[in-house]
Amino acid sequence: MTRGLEGLRQADMVLAYSSAIDRHLAVNGLVRRNVIPLFATMTPKAGSGHAARRRVMFAGRVTGAKGPAVLIHAARDVDAEFVICGEGRQLEAVSRLARQLGIQQRVRFTGWLNPEELAQELADASVVVVPSRWPSRLGWSGSRR
Repeated sequence: MTRGLEGLRQADMVLAYSSAIDRHLAVNGLVRRNVIPLFATMTPKAGSGHAARRRVMFAGRVTGAKGPAVLIHAARDVDAEFVICGEGRQLEAVSRLARQLGIQQRVRFTGWLNPEELAQELADASVVVVPSRWPSRLGWSGSRR
């Protein structure tokens, strides 16, 4: 991490995709920076079935830092269908955890989705969750030196 930070300090300009990441860069002493927002690359879709079911959705890399295992543990106490959209090195472990907890019939793993498929999953979700165990661009501004 230190080598990466040194590399950023030598750059002519560092670009952040959100104000939260920009604050993180500032806290770590980077002064030549700019924010270029990350815009969604998908067309919104109409959802359906919300009155007849509860669907909780996670979309992202299936890694420890993104928190899908936290979501699977929480699923024990929530009467809903859970949809995990994404791939990653923890995919098999998270799937195994769902089986161990006896909730595998309520958890669906879609794998990687193209933008149109992901837009439909988002539209059909009752709730979209971000169970991240690591600071992310959704409001965190501290330093992890």
